[in-house]
Order: sequence, then structure tokens, then C-alpha cells
Amino acid sequence: MPKPTPETPEALQAFEDFYSMGEGRSLRKLAGLYRGRSADGQAVPTKRENTLGDWSARWGWQERCKQRIAEEAESQRMALRERVKRHRERLLGAIEVDSARLIERLRNTSGEVLAQDAGSLEKLTKLYFQLAEEPLAERHDVNLSEKDAVDDLPDAELVAIAGRARLGQETTAEGAGD
Repeated sequence: MPKPTPETPEALQAFEDFYSMGEGRSLRKLAGLYRGRSADGQAVPTKRENTLGDWSARWGWQERCKQRIAEEAESQRMALRERVKRHRERLLGAIEVDSARLIERLRNTSGEVLAQDAGSLEKLTKLYFQLAEEPLAERHDVNLSEKDAVDDLPDAELVAIAGRARLGQETTAEGAGD
């Protein structure tokens, strides 16, 4: 079987013009475009629709268009994935900073702040591990509504409470100190 002849520069230019026409492309429209350009004195690969049809069939323009569209779509998907990854990393960093600040503030303040902000800490913790693609249990209940219990919590227990969502299990003050 003989090798197909290489695409001529004129045919290649016509293919690129054909592709750049977008979804509404057609050989008839391309021939009309070329006739208009030729009338304006511009050089064109051809003005004949039959020649364009021959080139298209010989060098597989329809299949090449499909392939290029698929490649461009994949490139866009990859770019979006990378963009989402970078944004996820920025969010993770921001949540880590905010969580660390909140935990430090909770260590240094009365239990009222802890009771007031525990829901926020829980939400941030859940969001953090969701973004980090770490599985969490469906529900994490932290009951810190009693002021007396909150005021007397050691630092290790506060850290254990913050980590409870990640561990998915109950911890005790004794276990956190081990």
C-alpha cells in the first residue's frame, strides 16, 4: 500500500482555517470565505469547494477536528484540575492558620469563647479534612456547653477535641495526655 502524500502547505492552511471556523464550520462556508478574500486581493489556498472536499477527504479533516477538540477539552480539564488543586492548597493553608489561631485563642480564654466558637471550629475541621481528602465519620458531636467543664479543660484536651473529627473516635483527657 503506498504511503499517503504529505499534506500540501495550501491544504494545511485550508485545514487550519476550516478548524478555526468553530462548530459552524463547513467546506461551503470556507470556500465562500476564500472567494471573498480573493476578491479583496488576498492570496487563498483555493476558491473551489470541490478542491476543499478532496483535501478534507484525503487528509481526514473531520477526524482531525474531532481529535483536536478532544485534545483541547482534555487540556482545559487538566488546567481546571490544576487550578482547583492550587485553590484547595490555599484553602487548606488558610484553614490551618485560622484553626491554629482559634485553638490558641481557645487555650487562653474562658470557656465561653470555646462554647461560642466550637461549631465554627468543627466546621473548619470538617472542611479541612474534606479538602485534604481524609475520610470523616458522618457526624461529630462535641458537647461543650457547660461552662464548668470548659473552664477546667487542659490544653491536651482542647487539642484532642480539635482532633476528634479526624480520628472519628471519642478521646478522653487521660488518653490525650498519654
